[in-house]
Amino acid sequence: METNERLEKVSLTQNEIISIDDRLTLLSRVSKDNYFEPMRGLGSNAEMPSEPELILKLGSALLVCVDENIKEAEINFTEKELWLLREMTNSGIIFGKEQVGLNLKIKIHRALRNISNDFINEEFIEATDFQDKTKNIITKSNILHADNNTS
Repeated sequence: METNERLEKVSLTQNEIISIDDRLTLLSRVSKDNYFEPMRGLGSNAEMPSEPELILKLGSALLVCVDENIKEAEINFTEKELWLLREMTNSGIIFGKEQVGLNLKIKIHRALRNISNDFINEEFIEATDFQDKTKNIITKSNILHADNNTS
């Protein structure tokens, strides 16, 4: 992890942690040239290769839930990890009655929004200004068009 990389704390249920962990496979070093490949083949179970740090975070959080008999644990994720989780999360996943997939999508997007807040605010303001200007042009155009038809 880079020293200036921002972390975002996300509270995950035990089922959410298991859902993510089950879909990750460890990237292992194959050669001295830093060539990596997944430990198990990507497919229906392992959907995304991951660095050991993310798997350790998830495993530690799961152990906290089990050892302390609690339902949720907080994990600090990097932006890169959050984007990876977003890519692999299926919003249709349900464990028992818990909508694990949808809950994860919401938590991940909230965390990404928090990390990218400055960018989102700037882009939203620019988009809003553009929409307002466009509405004014369309309104003026309609008024001119209406005036020309009544003459």
